[in-house]
Amino acid sequence: MVLSNAERQKRFRQRLKERASIAGLGQQAQEACDRAVSVLWEAYQRTDYGDLDEYSDAEAFKVSLTESRDEVWTLSAICRDWLDRDRELLTDDECEVLNAVVAMDDALKLKASV
Repeated sequence: MVLSNAERQKRFRQRLKERASIAGLGQQAQEACDRAVSVLWEAYQRTDYGDLDEYSDAEAFKVSLTESRDEVWTLSAICRDWLDRDRELLTDDECEVLNAVVAMDDALKLKASV
């Protein structure tokens, strides 16, 4: 089905409104976390740290994060650690993805921006 220009613009505006609404925040947060898991997985694979040798893929790594009760082994803590300790091993785009997760975590904890 081919859309007219007006229909494409209408859909585009509708998607922008959805992304800007409070109702879409949960989905945006989930997408940001999924991207961060992928970035971390790729970074671990590139650097061969071996910290994730027990996981077969990024999905297994993500499952372990969601099931973990350890306050140190959280997605935001791992993102902070990479940004603080190993930023030079990440691309600018990867840093941006990890920073987004850290910023969401700070916002949810009502931490002041510095």
